[in-house]
Amino acid sequence: MKVEFDKRQGNLDFYVLTETEKPPLEFLKLIESACLDLTKNSEALVCESWKDSSTVHFQADGNTSEILCFIAWKDHISIAINRKHEIGEHLAQMIFKTLGVEFPQLSERDKIAIILEKQKQERLEKLKQSLTEFDMEVLRLRSEGASLWAISQKLGATIAKVRWSLQKLALLPETSEKLGAFKPLPWNQRFKKGKH
Repeated sequence: MKVEFDKRQGNLDFYVLTETEKPPLEFLKLIESACLDLTKNSEALVCESWKDSSTVHFQADGNTSEILCFIAWKDHISIAINRKHEIGEHLAQMIFKTLGVEFPQLSERDKIAIILEKQKQERLEKLKQSLTEFDMEVLRLRSEGASLWAISQKLGATIAKVRWSLQKLALLPETSEKLGAFKPLPWNQRFKKGKH
């Protein structure tokens, strides 16, 4: 079993628990039990459970805030922690410790690094999916050593269009190494049409 940081949406940090020994819905019952044990002597923390989820509320000064939520899905458990209340993450760590599961203790810097890496991978995946037959032909010709001018002549395209294609291909690790001596333009000049 392992818990991994997944994403951030607004004030919520999301973690995912996968590879549970029991089906997620059954494991959620263990989480609920541990949660109730840890909060039973607290007037400020209240656990509520439904069929496929469990939530911890923090009550203070007549206000109630949801600080921690567990949701059982078909193949995993999603954990949402309200970042406004530090107690949420601490409570999650305590719950999982009682269950013998390590909960990652990540700094804000670690979380941001994970978020940025996931965003980068998503952008690269979108870029990969946007490649056309023209781009793949440019890649083939360039990997055979053809110049930009030769590629534009062979494909009946402008040098600007070939350069545009090469700029996209240079951003992908698996295609950039096949471009030979081609170096992408600096970020502030990439994908500008007309000035090449």
